[in-house]
Amino acid sequence: MEHKQAERVFVCGRSGSGKSTIVKAMVRELKAPRLIVFDVMDEYSKDKPGWVRVTNMKDLVHTLKARWKKGFKVAYVPTGDLMAVMDKIAKLVWELQEGYEKGTDMRQFTLVAEEADTGIPNRTMPADMYGVQRLSTRGRHRGINVIAVSQRPALVHTTFRGNCGSQFVFALANENDRKQIVQTVGAQYADELRQMPNFRFWRLKDGQIQRGHTTKSGRYKLS
Repeated sequence: MEHKQAERVFVCGRSGSGKSTIVKAMVRELKAPRLIVFDVMDEYSKDKPGWVRVTNMKDLVHTLKARWKKGFKVAYVPTGDLMAVMDKIAKLVWELQEGYEKGTDMRQFTLVAEEADTGIPNRTMPADMYGVQRLSTRGRHRGINVIAVSQRPALVHTTFRGNCGSQFVFALANENDRKQIVQTVGAQYADELRQMPNFRFWRLKDGQIQRGHTTKSGRYKLS
């Protein structure tokens, strides 16, 4: 994603469908990354060199300050009110990326929100929890990429999903989730989505469907 306009991407699919493969492939593509993963399941940093695991905002701020110039890959393992934690991270990233908007530091930042239905749930946010919404609507001006990942697209906030430039849709287990996607692509695709096998996906962008698949080598290919 570096060297392009910052993006908002949504990846959805049932467990085992291949969505984690595509997200981790996107992460590997980043050069000298400034990367935070909202790592609800505590998966990203285990036995992986170069990752820093943190569990609170104090340690997160310390880590980012120490590694700001060289880049970093941070797995934030949240506890407590996950929506409130995500809001704090979003506000922090916004402030840190002020230099991008001013033209003094043009490196982008990437925030990956795993289990996005917990940190960006589809419900009314308190007035003071505007962090994610601001990234959704204005984050590109500060070079902030956001990749949200969920098994349940219907449970992820509509403001974020509506502002995504692209969506990667894998096989979905829940009928309500399939209905959400079919409302976007059209009823003529309902059977194809219902029968979609694991490791196959649609990429939805600019009103078009592009099909693809993930590979055993941990990559993804578009048709």
